Amino acid sequence: MCVYVIHAYSNIGIFCSFVPLFLRLEAVMFLEDILKDGFMDYKKVYELAEENGIKKTEVKRQKALLGVKSVHVDGEEGGTLWLWFIPKNVWKRYSQTQ
Repeated sequence: MCVYVIHAYSNIGIFCSFVPLFLRLEAVMFLEDILKDGFMDYKKVYELAEENGIKKTEVKRQKALLGVKSVHVDGEEGGTLWLWFIPKNVWKRYSQTQ
């Protein structure tokens, strides 16, 4: 089943894209599932997405729509990480652990 998805952007106009709805839902459910417990390295997110047949561009699109945030963490030995998280999931998890 395919549907037209209408994207509206201010000052750019409106355009339609023909994308299978199940591909978008699959990407949303994938991100919600892997980020449900907190933080994850963005490289691992892309790796798992590829293993599940989800393209990097779709992950990026759904990241923005879901409100996924990222935080940069510096390691002790000069290494760095970019961790992704969904704020509502992190809030739920850490606010209930008292």
